[in-house]
Amino acid sequence: MKKTLKKALSVLLAVAAVLGTACFDIGEFCLGTSLAVKSESASTDVLTIYTKSDSCCYVYECDTKATGDIVIPSTYNGLPVTGISHSAFARCKEIETVMIPDSVTSIGSGVFLDCTSLKEINVDENNEYFTSIDGVLFDKKVKHLRDYPAGKTMSEYVIPDSVTQIGYYAMRSSDIETVVLPDGLKNIHPQAFTYSKINKVTIPDNPFLVIDSMAFSDCYYLDVVVFSGTACLYDEAFIGCNNAVFIFEPNSEAYTFCVNPMNGHHYTTIAEDAEVDLKSGVIYTDVGGVKANKFFQNTSEGVDVSMDTDYTCTGTVVSIDLWSSLNSQFVLVVNGDTNGDGICDVLDCFEVERISNGNADLSGVYAEAGDNNNDGIIDITDYQSIVNKAIA
Repeated sequence: MKKTLKKALSVLLAVAAVLGTACFDIGEFCLGTSLAVKSESASTDVLTIYTKSDSCCYVYECDTKATGDIVIPSTYNGLPVTGISHSAFARCKEIETVMIPDSVTSIGSGVFLDCTSLKEINVDENNEYFTSIDGVLFDKKVKHLRDYPAGKTMSEYVIPDSVTQIGYYAMRSSDIETVVLPDGLKNIHPQAFTYSKINKVTIPDNPFLVIDSMAFSDCYYLDVVVFSGTACLYDEAFIGCNNAVFIFEPNSEAYTFCVNPMNGHHYTTIAEDAEVDLKSGVIYTDVGGVKANKFFQNTSEGVDVSMDTDYTCTGTVVSIDLWSSLNSQFVLVVNGDTNGDGICDVLDCFEVERISNGNADLSGVYAEAGDNNNDGIIDITDYQSIVNKAIA
């Protein structure tokens, strides 16, 4: 219950932060009136506009039966239209384009949520706060991707290099199959990609990147997530992505899995070349490849991490509540560590030699640790491989 309330509060605060710069306050609007805005295939009043005293007004909602092209007026009853309320166009499934005037200074979150036919969000070129690139809505400096039209038909989308944030619901329900994230990306907000058709994504190497809870939730088509470096995930960032395979690039740095980083928490680090099997709950790694008991803390300069403890031993169970509901606990298989002491040494060599000669036996994760070449048997080849590790 507390987690749900916390998430709801964070969303409300985010909306408040966005809308707070406008001249209106949603909690203090005057009586609303409907404005007739014609679209190509509709002749009904589709926008409801509220006024704030005698200073300005804003779009409160759009009729969900609206169709075609919507042009938001720059003025109404002689007052400038300066804002678009949170979820104003949500579930308007038949609108195809929206034109935002130069007068708009504030746009709430989830404005175009589930507008499945929307192909373009355009902005007047004289608007000083927002811009549109190929029908995608950004802030004026192109640092914040606000909304990607769910009805836009592209198989791949390359997010501009200048973008540092992908907003709430920004690419939710989109048809994009592959997205290229910029190296300077710092935040992927909740439900940014929820229900999208994305099937592959590469997480850039950025130690300041935070992927919020449910950012990629319920991406049923997601097959491959490639980690190219260090990043930080909230819990449940990939919940519902039950078919996804997580790959660590060979030259990547340690990848950080953490819980509740804003308040500080213990978390686990998994190093390069580790393989994570979500369905079986096993992490395959080398000696020193998994560290735990770190403490994460946000600072004004970025990430501050205290010293850690190495818990990389075959058979160790690590709790990681992050990707999906399939597993929250993972058992470690450390290559060469057949006796679970966290090192690969002469004792492991001796054990594997005995097994390869038929004089001993191993089972479970300890057998997997001895099978270095993954051919299903422990033999002289594995012995030679572990000897090399022991003397390295």
